Amino acid sequence: MDNLEIIKTKIHELDDDLLEKFLDYQEIKHESDKQDHVLRTRKYRKKRIQIKPSPQQTREDYIALSDDKIIATALCSFQTLEQENNPDTMWAEIFVLPNYRQKGIGRAMLRKIIEFAEEHNKQKIETGFYPSDFEFSEIYITEKLGFKLGFTEQVSRIYRDKINWDYIKQQEEKLTEIPKRYDIIGWDRKEYGKILTEDDEMAEKLADFYTEADNLLPKENAEWNDVKYTAEDMRVDGQRMLETIEIANSFQFIAFDNGIPIAYSGTHFPNDPPVQDVGTGLTAVRKAYQGKGIAKFLKMSMLRHYVDNYPEFEYISTENAGTNAGMLHINHSLGFTHHTDWHFYQGTVEGIQNYLG
Repeated sequence: MDNLEIIKTKIHELDDDLLEKFLDYQEIKHESDKQDHVLRTRKYRKKRIQIKPSPQQTREDYIALSDDKIIATALCSFQTLEQENNPDTMWAEIFVLPNYRQKGIGRAMLRKIIEFAEEHNKQKIETGFYPSDFEFSEIYITEKLGFKLGFTEQVSRIYRDKINWDYIKQQEEKLTEIPKRYDIIGWDRKEYGKILTEDDEMAEKLADFYTEADNLLPKENAEWNDVKYTAEDMRVDGQRMLETIEIANSFQFIAFDNGIPIAYSGTHFPNDPPVQDVGTGLTAVRKAYQGKGIAKFLKMSMLRHYVDNYPEFEYISTENAGTNAGMLHINHSLGFTHHTDWHFYQGTVEGIQNYLG
């Protein structure tokens, strides 16, 4: 394509001119997105872009310009946990504005992804997309780039006026022993961040919990090594929480048995009032404690928390593996309904090189 310029940059370091162009690009991209996501205010998005990435993440961004306008972007990143068990793997995303597709821009961005991979000695690439996205569209991944579907997550929403309170009250009567048997503690982002950064013993216990919880998640056809979190990973994560309170908030319920974390359910939302939509993160229970209704109790507690404290929220969204029948049943019973799907794919640098020729 004529007049195409691709800039390698770090997104938080954009100068004022490029930043304004990037904000314009986000708005055009949002118009082509059929996922019904909330477009944040320009002021908030600017603040979020300018936040430095986590020290646990190495990231580069590529911006394609034509006629002084951003028309495509690519993101490349990988995690740097203290005990990294997947050192050959990176994450990549591409998006090309609808009016500029089928012009070779995606190919140009793929070459930049290859450059990043070779620079950082990565052989495997992961990506994810919603059905309406052009980010490594399904056909390109499976038929052209050699990517394989790892798993599909069901994205569900529960709207404030659709919460199944009859079911919740019924289950709360059945699960009255849980808050008596276990300590259920709720922490907001600031409280949780301070605990992770200041309480070494608790950070160690939570690292052990997250290690078990993450490795219990359904992998379906995805291929990766088990992870191992450390207290230092927790400390860095906690510091990140404290540094980003200005743009994001979160709330988590954690169940403890004699001081040992056994279950977790967390949520997050942008500090861009009003709080219209809330996202859920991990909900997990140690294997030895599964089947006791603890996850259900924590999710019900979370719903009550938002109803009581955020009267303006419209819906809460959650993502679950399509094979996680237990959690899908809990969500459906609470009032969650299927909204869309998110697809996770894995491929290789070699596969992309073969495609590019």
